[in-house]
Amino acid sequence: MSEPKFTKGPLTIRENRDGYIIDASDVFALAEVYGHDENGKANARLYAAAPDMYEALKEITGFFESGEFVRDTSRDFEQGWHLKMLSVVKSLADAQAAIDKADKEG
Repeated sequence: MSEPKFTKGPLTIRENRDGYIIDASDVFALAEVYGHDENGKANARLYAAAPDMYEALKEITGFFESGEFVRDTSRDFEQGWHLKMLSVVKSLADAQAAIDKADKEG
């Protein structure tokens, strides 16, 4: 799969009269989030963090794919351990789905 063509971070946030503007080092006014309320500010922070979160998710899922992170099988017979592992697997699947969604073209 080719490298995604989205704008890399860091992204910065500045306030304007309508809400918040998200800028990149090479793109002025990459996006605008309307509203000066807490939701607008939180959405702007989430948008600005997206490139960093994408890279972090890729790194985390990569540890599992490469085998660098291996689960402790000696704990498989502890009560409730399998439920914890199911939660980890679900979280990894969600992380991979988010990566795939970001990478999807069209």
